[in-house]
Amino acid sequence: MSATDPNPSNNPEVTGQEAWFNKDVRVYEDLYVYGNLYYNFDGNDSLNLDQLNVSGISTFKDVDITGILDVEDLTLRNLFSTGIATFTTAILPEIDNLQVGILTVTDYFRVSFSGNEYVSIPGTGTRAGNVGINSTLPDQKLDIGGSVRIGEQIYDSDNAQGSVGNFLSKDAGGIRWVPAPPTSLVDGFFAQNEGINIGVSSFTTINLIGTRSGGDIVFGTDAGNGTLDVDIRSFWVKNASGIHTTSNVGINIANPTKPLDVDGAARIRSDLDVDGVTYLNSTLDVDGPATLRDALDVLGNVDIVQDFNVDGVTTLDYTQVDGLSFFNDEVFIGDQVIITGFTTGTISTSILATEASRAGFATFSDFAGISTFANIAGVATISGFSTNSHRAGFATFSDFAGISTFATTAGFALTAGLSTNTNFIDVDSTDANSSHPITFIDSTATNTFHKLKIDASQGLIFNPADDLLTVGEVSVVGILTVGSASTFFSSLDVFQKTTLKNELEVDGAAVFDGTVELNSSLIDINGSVAAGKTDYRLSSVGTGVSWRPPGVETTNILYVTKDGNDNNSGLLEGDAKATIGGAAAVALDGDTIYVRPGVYFENNPVGLRTDVSVSGQDLRLVTVVPNNVNDDIFHVRRGCLVENLNFAAANFGVLHEGCGCLAFPPIQADIDAGDAQATRTGYIGPGPANEGPSGRWRSPYARNCTNFITGSIGLKIDGRYADASYSGTNNLGQDLRSMVCDSFTQYNEAGIGVSVTNKAYAQLVSIFTINSHIGIFAGGGGQCDLTNSNSSFGDFGLVADGTSGTEFTGITTGGATAESDVFQFLNVRDIDNNIRKPFDGQSLFFKINLSDYPEVAGYSGILTQPMRTIRSIKITNGGSGYSAAAPPNVLVTAPAGPEGILAELSANVSAAGTITSVDVIASGRNFLPIQPIEVTFSGTGGAVGIAITDPILFTVDDATEPVQSGVNAGLTTVTFNEFIPYSVAQGVGVEFLRISRIITSSHSFEYVGAGTDINRANPFQGGEPIPANEIVAINGGQVPFTSTDQKGNFRIGQGLEINQTTSTISGRDFNRAIQANLTPLILALGG
Repeated sequence: MSATDPNPSNNPEVTGQEAWFNKDVRVYEDLYVYGNLYYNFDGNDSLNLDQLNVSGISTFKDVDITGILDVEDLTLRNLFSTGIATFTTAILPEIDNLQVGILTVTDYFRVSFSGNEYVSIPGTGTRAGNVGINSTLPDQKLDIGGSVRIGEQIYDSDNAQGSVGNFLSKDAGGIRWVPAPPTSLVDGFFAQNEGINIGVSSFTTINLIGTRSGGDIVFGTDAGNGTLDVDIRSFWVKNASGIHTTSNVGINIANPTKPLDVDGAARIRSDLDVDGVTYLNSTLDVDGPATLRDALDVLGNVDIVQDFNVDGVTTLDYTQVDGLSFFNDEVFIGDQVIITGFTTGTISTSILATEASRAGFATFSDFAGISTFANIAGVATISGFSTNSHRAGFATFSDFAGISTFATTAGFALTAGLSTNTNFIDVDSTDANSSHPITFIDSTATNTFHKLKIDASQGLIFNPADDLLTVGEVSVVGILTVGSASTFFSSLDVFQKTTLKNELEVDGAAVFDGTVELNSSLIDINGSVAAGKTDYRLSSVGTGVSWRPPGVETTNILYVTKDGNDNNSGLLEGDAKATIGGAAAVALDGDTIYVRPGVYFENNPVGLRTDVSVSGQDLRLVTVVPNNVNDDIFHVRRGCLVENLNFAAANFGVLHEGCGCLAFPPIQADIDAGDAQATRTGYIGPGPANEGPSGRWRSPYARNCTNFITGSIGLKIDGRYADASYSGTNNLGQDLRSMVCDSFTQYNEAGIGVSVTNKAYAQLVSIFTINSHIGIFAGGGGQCDLTNSNSSFGDFGLVADGTSGTEFTGITTGGATAESDVFQFLNVRDIDNNIRKPFDGQSLFFKINLSDYPEVAGYSGILTQPMRTIRSIKITNGGSGYSAAAPPNVLVTAPAGPEGILAELSANVSAAGTITSVDVIASGRNFLPIQPIEVTFSGTGGAVGIAITDPILFTVDDATEPVQSGVNAGLTTVTFNEFIPYSVAQGVGVEFLRISRIITSSHSFEYVGAGTDINRANPFQGGEPIPANEIVAINGGQVPFTSTDQKGNFRIGQGLEINQTTSTISGRDFNRAIQANLTPLILALGG
């Protein structure tokens, strides 16, 4: 008969009559009872069972055990009694939860572990762990309602038993044994540091040492009436701005003569701001550029050995140039220039000569030695070559000219080429094809030119007040041919054909009453003729007209298309950009970059400004390919969104190590050190990303994307490159350093799906990793929440490795016995000295003094690292000659730490007689971080193994709000998830670290461990999963999870597994729960 046979409760065809038996009944097969089983114990009957298996909850009433309970291995998790529980000879095992209305032990109550006997009574509520003797409501750890008799020693808060004649004295650290109480006349007084006694005896004399060299920093005076005044003098004064002193300060010098007197080199790593005069008595050696933002007064000679480059104005009161000097641009001289030698060659016409009305070529001489054809030779007011001078040697249009270009009479001509004394221009009528430029020069204003004014009614009239060629209303009856640029400021009426052989520039309104025929291109305000464009139209752009594509211009959408151009505005789809980087370069906060279908090769990294979105038209139609294989693709900031696109490689076989599809921008220090690549296109700027002026952090968001890039990282979330602060100072709890995503598939062979490191945080929904080396990785204190996700194939599923560096520090306020889980810490602060509250997600280790533990032999000092436990044994040499039937014993060095436990190991031997692996049955505990751990194998096979260890950290469950100020600043009570197995003294330092943690529910694993090659990882290609690779939590990392594998097996953490194939439940936690439920039954039945 099997368990699947018909149940009469469910199958009405199975019927029967009530049966009574007055003799023994023997059943040689299984007996199934579908109702209740009643047994009437009358005091003489007994029930003997060889084995009782109970799969559900069983209740036993009025069970008495009068004899000795002898159980080889019994663990009770919960023992409840609502009435009286009496144990006449009780040798009880470990009980996690003992709840008894009244407990009576007639002989003794013993709890022992590893040969040590102790009593530990944990519990809940305000009196948790308290023991009451003749007290039903114990308010302290030990509450005795009556007298106490102590047959031997009393140990104080320092675990000292005191000496003969000592008495108990209370200080801030507790109660301690001290010598006899002092009297003011004989024994002196006690001294304390922060409420803690100094030494173990009293003092009679105070020695004020000061600086220990005769100084007077500490000074004592007799104040009379038996009072000693101690004056601690300091030359430093503290106020709200900092500390200061009014005395000279010497560094490496005993007698400073200046406010700051430094004998030796000094390094200043930032700006040096000097408001007063700076004296340099020796050489000033500057290796880099030097910027002088105000006047530089040099009282002595300055020798410039190399180039002297001045971008601004330089005022030289006196300059002596011994050698050759070159001036490659204009030189303006406001006063005289003295040239002592004879200067030949050409001097630029752009140089303004002294006192010349207008000079073209001038020798700069106020009085020339040689004047060619000047009005007065020998001594000339202005001489040289003057193009339009009032008085010149060679004058083109002078009223008195030596040589006159257009004069009728040469020599001293009354009528010159263009003379101030004539009313006409004289030209040669036979020279009809020559152009004669006319220029008017203002003889009274320096460097001022005037153009010709044309007036229709008066002809050509020169008016020096006008700067432009101004034309009034001009009517042209015949053909008007303009050969150069012309400007008309008023009406131009043309009655016949007008030919413009150059530009027509119209600054005012232009009205065309008839048809305008254009036989060539029309140039817009940007100089464009819309070459190569179709369906472009002239549109008003505020300052003119421009060739634009059709459509309405947007204000917050930038288009990217395959036929776009990065020189386009991107504001119209017909005027689209060609790359996402080109659009990101001009995108402003709140803009969306809309990408049409196509494959876009980007010069990555592409930087996105705060609150900028990149939205592809379709997940499979928009592909982003990085040109730089090992660099990030997008550098995202607060509020960025990337959606509806896929990432691919130009070459599938190229490994893109370190390439993150989305990553925070790196900081400048890492860029300068060569550890990170700066943004190349888009918004250029180093990290860290911050919250922006909004004052609130919004996580960058990846949605509906796929990553096909081999060896890449889908989301690379590095907490070093994100800082929520916009102003430069983070408020506590403000620094999120987070990203979020929804529906991001990672088909990145040999890559990492999501990497969360350096105290970063992520919320991940619907992440699917396929053939990744690691699906989700958390390290350096990174943490993430993972929901509705999958890890298929690849090497590892979820990996949490290590912790952050030290986040908070503190010290214990009092000693604690072994197996305590509640501690009080003082002065809990972060690395910026802010008072902080420990939180769930942190772990801690105690920096214990090994000298406090007599059982620790051969080691001393204070631990600066956590103690260790064995995670695995790495076989470096399998040896030979071993037997699988009788494998060798595996031994490791005993742990040297307090309350250490030996590790238990079991070797696995191959058919060839070699050690292939070692199973860790029990990891052991409290191996010192400084002790070597040796692994040995029995026999002569020569196998060699190395112990791989993990730190032992205690995780925070809860903490009280810390005291914010006063002598108890930073005081908080912390409850841990684990019991600390060793005692901890007062004043022990602690370090809080952030755990690398992945929290996930309903995670699906398929063939994890089968490898990263999809062609070989499939089961029909021989791929084999490695269940141990689904969850990896090492070096203090944690992965709380629920999951299902490819066989449908369901797991709740590492302690419980439901195997669907075998319909069994197993696991460490399940076994403990079964023992906790069966133990009362076994006790009750006397089994």
